[in-house]
Amino acid sequence: MEVIAPKDHVGPCALAQIGKSCPWQRLLHNMLLCRRMEIITPKDYVGALIELSQQRRGEFIDMKYMTEARTTLVYDMPLAEVRR
Repeated sequence: MEVIAPKDHVGPCALAQIGKSCPWQRLLHNMLLCRRMEIITPKDYVGALIELSQQRRGEFIDMKYMTEARTTLVYDMPLAEVRR
């Protein structure tokens, strides 16, 4: 049995990778616990969405500027937080 302390977790979605030795098992388990969120928003709402995503235990992945007025935020979000 493998025991991992909470301080060793990288983020909220790291639990999905613990104890899964096969790559396909790890992928399946990760897909069940976390969702990749791609949020397209006007630039005026970026700060509020970042704050909300962090409050919902989201793990920041990327931010892209599509145009001067639009931004895409990418987060890994625990499924329990998406369904709230």
